[in-house]
Amino acid sequence: MFANDTSVLISSRNLKDICSVSNLVLSLMIKSLGANKLLLNREKTNITKFITNNSSHSTVPVGFKEKCIEKMVDTKLLGLQIDNHLN
Repeated sequence: MFANDTSVLISSRNLKDICSVSNLVLSLMIKSLGANKLLLNREKTNITKFITNNSSHSTVPVGFKEKCIEKMVDTKLLGLQIDNHLN
């Protein structure tokens, strides 16, 4: 069984903090899902880094089992399609 439509929003001005917190949250989600006999579908898991004119355009390496999660330019959140510039 897979868990469906789970979203996590992480906010920080520091890219290093975002990376470490994102990886921690992902590992806790995997652990929690596993305790309930659910799996995280790697093929459907992705990350979108929302950016502003003042933010860094560097990548956010987040992953599990030695595989990085795919970076997307847009995402669907609460039924709305939002791009990485929040348009």
